[in-house]
Amino acid sequence: MKELNTSELLNKEMWFHPLDEFMVEQGYYSVLGDDDVISDIKQNKSVVYTDAMSNECKVKIDFDTVRNDGVDYTAEALIVS
Repeated sequence: MKELNTSELLNKEMWFHPLDEFMVEQGYYSVLGDDDVISDIKQNKSVVYTDAMSNECKVKIDFDTVRNDGVDYTAEALIVS
């Protein structure tokens, strides 16, 4: 079973795009690419990552939005903490 180094994520403010890149580097599929994904993430205040090897949902990240650039903001404008 793979371990995720959560010290790089816990209680840190970061843009969503680098978070997604970090998860891809750890062996998970990117959640970016679907047009509605950012609005879903904003509404749910969480994101679920699927392991690229097993195709199983393995990691759920809950967060608070600390920057809101309006209804239609992009991943580049989504800062999570």
